[in-house]
Amino acid sequence: MNFVDDHSAVVKMQELLTYLYTSSDLATRYIQEISFRKNDIIVQPNDSPNCFYLIRSGVAFVEAPTENNEREVLYFLTSNQLYSPESLYNNFKESLSLFPRQLRAGSNLSAYKIDCDFMMDHLYAQPKHLNFLFFDRIT
Repeated sequence: MNFVDDHSAVVKMQELLTYLYTSSDLATRYIQEISFRKNDIIVQPNDSPNCFYLIRSGVAFVEAPTENNEREVLYFLTSNQLYSPESLYNNFKESLSLFPRQLRAGSNLSAYKIDCDFMMDHLYAQPKHLNFLFFDRIT
């Protein structure tokens, strides 16, 4: 099993980011560098943003509400890890209303906000990055 924080995954994520910045004119329109303070909500529950978030530094929590209206951390993201929009997955919007999730900054955090269509166009044009993000990591 490959973990996201192993060195090869970090290198591949950096290669992906470098590739996305190949066309600097497009990159400046479709990639934003953003910052959040600890406990800021990055993605609201029941929200399905049309963007990816690539963590530059800090920690983010993907959370779901419990029956007691508290938050349960499902998993966390650290540097060079990617939060992808649920809209990429078939029929996920139906599940989203049943199992809402939110993305919250667990520390002061900086990230790249990458437009989904821009990212997907680049991934299809360079399949090695597509395979890394969606297929290689499942095994």
